[in-house]
Amino acid sequence: MLGQENWYLHVTLLGRVAAFDEDALEDIDRISRHYTGQPYPQRDRRRISAWIEVQTWHSWAMNRPWTGSG
Repeated sequence: MLGQENWYLHVTLLGRVAAFDEDALEDIDRISRHYTGQPYPQRDRRRISAWIEVQTWHSWAMNRPWTGSG
């Protein structure tokens, strides 16, 4: 997993938004369940998910490019 043992690992994605989902409670719930085991508790705010067409990306690990293999 990205950054599980080392928080100096990251990936940056650059692109354009291809679509929006304006009723995105299921997306925030999925993330919340992953980290807390529970659905996201705040239900009174609108959630929006954006689907991105990635045009370029880069990754970094401890001051050097990271390929994800080590």
